[in-house]
Amino acid sequence: MGETPVGYEFYPGPISAAFAAAREKLQDIRFAERLAARDPALFTSDPAQEKMIAHRLGWLDSYKLMRKAVPDLKVFAEEITAAGIDQVVLIGMGGSSLCPEVLGKTYGLPAHLDSYVVLDSTAPAAVKSVSELIEPKRTLFVVASKSGKTVETRSHADFFFARQKGQVDNPGAHFAAITDSGSALDKWAKESGFRRVFLNPPDIGGRFSAISYFGLVPAALLGIDLNAVLDAAAAAAEPEATGGPAQEMGAFLHACGEQGRNKITFFSSRQTSPLTPWIEQLLAESTGKEGKGVFPIEGEPPGTVDTYGDDRAFVTTRFATENVEGGATLVSSLKSSGFPVAEIVLSEPDSLGAAFLQWEWATAAVGCLLNVNPFDEPNVTESKNNTARLLADFERSGHLPRWPEVACCDEFSLSARDTKAFSNKNVIEVLRQWCAGVCPGDYVALLAYLAADAELEESLVGMRRAFRDRRRVATLRGWGPRFLHSVGQLYKGGPPRGHFLVITGDPADDLPIPGRPYTFGELITAQASGDAAALAKRSRPVLQVQLTGDSVWAMKALKDNVIKAVEATAE
Repeated sequence: MGETPVGYEFYPGPISAAFAAAREKLQDIRFAERLAARDPALFTSDPAQEKMIAHRLGWLDSYKLMRKAVPDLKVFAEEITAAGIDQVVLIGMGGSSLCPEVLGKTYGLPAHLDSYVVLDSTAPAAVKSVSELIEPKRTLFVVASKSGKTVETRSHADFFFARQKGQVDNPGAHFAAITDSGSALDKWAKESGFRRVFLNPPDIGGRFSAISYFGLVPAALLGIDLNAVLDAAAAAAEPEATGGPAQEMGAFLHACGEQGRNKITFFSSRQTSPLTPWIEQLLAESTGKEGKGVFPIEGEPPGTVDTYGDDRAFVTTRFATENVEGGATLVSSLKSSGFPVAEIVLSEPDSLGAAFLQWEWATAAVGCLLNVNPFDEPNVTESKNNTARLLADFERSGHLPRWPEVACCDEFSLSARDTKAFSNKNVIEVLRQWCAGVCPGDYVALLAYLAADAELEESLVGMRRAFRDRRRVATLRGWGPRFLHSVGQLYKGGPPRGHFLVITGDPADDLPIPGRPYTFGELITAQASGDAAALAKRSRPVLQVQLTGDSVWAMKALKDNVIKAVEATAE
């Protein structure tokens, strides 16, 4: 690898003065030097917060610690292969699942594995698809959770552990755990005879855990050169300690937000596209609080220059041998039209080690400039508590609460907490009234509590394109419940400019969760309802959409009706 694993170019345009001021401020407060020294006072003056932050900064030099673990990780991977295991299922949520997903999609499936799957959905169809894909005797389940209490992860683990019983002689031999010492998962794994328990340093938080066991255990199983990834991280760490390109990126992102361009739209190449959801989680969950934050716009299809409002800025990521989606012509047009643009080029896949570390530094810099704590996630906890309350009510009553229906058709129904806001029971008219509230500078988020699917994604893209092209607003898409551990923090804690469709379906083949009084279908429904309630509590405009029957067909119908409603409000 060359001396520069990742290259950066900044074209600030109209935010040049704010960009210069942000860089100067970071230099004046000696941000890089103090962060390298783990100074929590960069982010807060509250003693309790300082204490918490001081115990979340292990990511700064985790690449050094992980270097010592490389031989053991290689032996573990070889042991798994020797045991005849060629299928890997990574069970986790948020920071525990997104980095393993980046690695799997970027490097691809190695010859020694038949399948590698990341499971982070409670949709029954998603769980069932993994069940049908794997063969118990050939599968290793890697259960990843810092706290060990994440309801999705434990439900998945319980389901597959029970499934292994009767299928294999020693179920525990087909499980490994990544967690903190003394966590609920640590205790359960040891009691159940898991093949291995990897205890991560406790001072590394979930979304900052890429260069730790949470990232490197899956990397080892994929046959990735761990030393090369750590070399890239080390090459990035040295300049950052004195104010490197990641600090510049933090200043750029903050300047964009300060100048009203807080919709940071990512264009990626084919190979770097898996990295963007990881960046989305890191930025959104770290900065979206106290009414502040930058909005990483991931997965929105490229448009033309005239479809973007003046709340936009752009970041492109690609490998040196690739072009970004939309092409160099679009990026050039954006620059010449006065949009701020940052371009990032990775030299090769192993450069991800540098990219992970640099984005963590950049995110910390944004948090410092925003004067927020980038290492907590208060509204993620709120959504978890809402779900727990709804499930407890379900256990007592046998049903989950629903908002009143305001309109329906054969393919879906619409519900709202405040029915007075909608004066017409016609689907198109209700959607039109909801769309009419979307103004320049706002954003629309489509939150699908469904198993991710290419055909469903096509309909979501169609809706996103309509809002972007006809209303000139930024759009986001989340697969529930995974986004609750990611950009969901920003939706509730960030600037109150969002409009939300919370979409659920009819689970055709529901699945029980061992030891729980509810099924996966009931769990994901409770998560959707709890999320909608948290948004409505903050007076965010929310409609709940219940798809009827076949989700793909119903989603297409929803797309067609939303597009008609958007066009009606744009006339």
